[in-house]
Amino acid sequence: MTRLIDWTPKNLGIESKVRDDRHEVIESLGYSSETHFWVEAGELSRATLHIVFIQINARGAAGQVLNGNSITMETFTTAFTAAAPVFYAVNGDPFAKQQADRAERLSNLGRAGDYTPPTQLGLFDSPCR
Repeated sequence: MTRLIDWTPKNLGIESKVRDDRHEVIESLGYSSETHFWVEAGELSRATLHIVFIQINARGAAGQVLNGNSITMETFTTAFTAAAPVFYAVNGDPFAKQQADRAERLSNLGRAGDYTPPTQLGLFDSPCR
């Protein structure tokens, strides 16, 4: 994580401001935060969900903020940033490749001869003797 500390005089004293400059570095390399990277964040608390959403959206990043429980995999609310439609228009679904790979793995499951039917559950297939 890259952080810069700027010391600026304010009124009679000195105030320190800490700012995160990763966004500026990415844009200085010629990448747009709207079209070149996707941010996905998950938060359990609805109050802090709004804080995360505001921070990501204020930076102009494309992404999705999920309100949910990561242990039970429940999702309560989903919020997309303002740049998300721009990202989708340029790049399509950010997880399309992973979804296609998963669908292919599921369709090939058991075809490679690596599947062995369970024998333990076979106890209940025949009637009692």
